[in-house]
Amino acid sequence: MKDQLIRITVANGQARAFITQSKNTVEKARQIHGSSPVVTAAHGRLLSAAAMMGMTLGEEDDKLSIIVKGSGPVGSILVTANSQGQVKGIPENPQVEVANKANGKLDVAGLIGPGTITVVKDMGTKEPFSGTVELLSSEIAEDLAYYYLQSEQTPSALALGVHIASNYRVEASGGYLIQMLPDSDDAIAAKIEERVIALGPVSELFLKGYTVESLADALFSELGYDITERLNLDYVCSCSKDRMKALLLSLGKEDLLVMKEEDSGAELVCHFCNSTYYFTENDLESLIEFLGG
Repeated sequence: MKDQLIRITVANGQARAFITQSKNTVEKARQIHGSSPVVTAAHGRLLSAAAMMGMTLGEEDDKLSIIVKGSGPVGSILVTANSQGQVKGIPENPQVEVANKANGKLDVAGLIGPGTITVVKDMGTKEPFSGTVELLSSEIAEDLAYYYLQSEQTPSALALGVHIASNYRVEASGGYLIQMLPDSDDAIAAKIEERVIALGPVSELFLKGYTVESLADALFSELGYDITERLNLDYVCSCSKDRMKALLLSLGKEDLLVMKEEDSGAELVCHFCNSTYYFTENDLESLIEFLGG
């Protein structure tokens, strides 16, 4: 079964919500990066968040990025998403480990440490919109809720979770994002908060067999809701040999000559998906000639 994303209108437009089930997407990311369980959990939370936030973008070519920069051992984590349910990401140190918390749970906050979280929205304008806030908890969900409140003045509730099996595979993953809209009734917000608290951790809900639809019903059945959009979710990288060729061209003739003469070719690796692209000495010669060499 494919991973899912849904957009929801709640209480006749007083709130909007997004729900994702992302188990296969996060497992694909784990396999690509060979990440440790705690890195998989952090990366997976961000991938789920980016997928839902990507649904708020207006156009097909719009893109959203989330960059977490902390002082913990993972370094930085970058994830990107579009409006079509496609995400990808790069944890700087994917195989690093940290000790579990005293309760046995993965210590995502200890992995990331104090730092910042930045959201960048590229919507085809000359200057992308960018907002940065300090990490409150380094657990991702609370930090993104704080970002929305500070940078976009939007009260939001986020729940994100990844459950890792004993064999390191992703057993459950997903989350929801709920946002109150302007002039909404405080009683509606209170009812939503009540349901969020009552349901508990989102990863446990998916482990119990919840789907995006049944989770929507559990959250909003008393308030009334409509599912207004559905998307399949997947980890998709847009790299290609042509894109890598453009990258080589951007280096300029001097660097290409060095590669040709000293290395007899070039090998480029995409950090999002680990695909490798090879350029022979003849390939480099053609690029040098294209640049007027």
